[in-house]
Amino acid sequence: MRKRRKNTIAVVTFFLLLICGTAIVVFLKENTHQASKLNNQVAGQEHIAQVPSSEVTSTSSTPESSSESESAPFNTVPLQLSDDSLVHSLSKDELSEVLQDIQNQDYQNDLLNAQSDIVAAINKHRQNISELGYLFLPQKPAEVSQLQNVKQLDIPLYLQKDPKWRTLQYGTDTTRQLGENGCAILSLAMIHAYYNPQATVTPQTILDWSKDHYYVHNQGTSWNIFYDFAQSFNYQFTNFGNNFEEAMQAVNQGQAIVATVKPGLFTETGHILVIRGYQDGQVYVNDPNDDPSKMFSIKAIPAQTMMEEGVNYWALSK
Repeated sequence: MRKRRKNTIAVVTFFLLLICGTAIVVFLKENTHQASKLNNQVAGQEHIAQVPSSEVTSTSSTPESSSESESAPFNTVPLQLSDDSLVHSLSKDELSEVLQDIQNQDYQNDLLNAQSDIVAAINKHRQNISELGYLFLPQKPAEVSQLQNVKQLDIPLYLQKDPKWRTLQYGTDTTRQLGENGCAILSLAMIHAYYNPQATVTPQTILDWSKDHYYVHNQGTSWNIFYDFAQSFNYQFTNFGNNFEEAMQAVNQGQAIVATVKPGLFTETGHILVIRGYQDGQVYVNDPNDDPSKMFSIKAIPAQTMMEEGVNYWALSK
């Protein structure tokens, strides 16, 4: 009886030791696995920390660009007007450079022949075409090669939307700026610059004299400004009224003409511009509201158009 009890105790002890041993083995194995996993994670993080960011992010199947194309400077990569990716990337100056290249290479610097492509490119790149005349139109339209056989006064072209002065305050309505209200001021500035080539004449020169004194709210600049300007700056002055023929005789005699026109070809509202030449039934103007979609300043305007739309003509000369 006593011997059987000892055997039972031995068996129970054996199984207890077996269970404890198994538990210890499982515990040690699990800890070893976790430690190994943790070491791998740490090693992976250390590797990522040492790898350049360009390699870490380049995990897609898309092939990387070659180092040659990545290192190419901006000015060596040709800009293509047909590339939709450039729609928002070209500044006004960059777009102007591209179009100037096209104009020079494909059109032999002939703006009128290049006009349709220039307009299409400007519209494609979502630029405001009415603001871009200063980038394309010549400062001296009379010197354009296509017009060199035409007798004209070499009057400089000033544009209302030129950023050098487009935001100068003038007028009491719309934006109250030269960009919208300044056609009379710009016309006088062009004529004054022509007759005073040694002086620095800008629209600000005229504004310093006129202030807002001649601006009529919701009507524009009073025509009185032309006579008063002539008196103040010692110009000979003639008011031709609506007599187109006499005004054209005067321009052919070397007198600059200021003309006011009603809504029509030039603007949807009344407008003021400069006439610098007349030959063979064609009129040549400096339009202060010009832009690449119009290019009136380098086109021949039919006399019939001026006779239909012209309201008044004034001559100023020295």
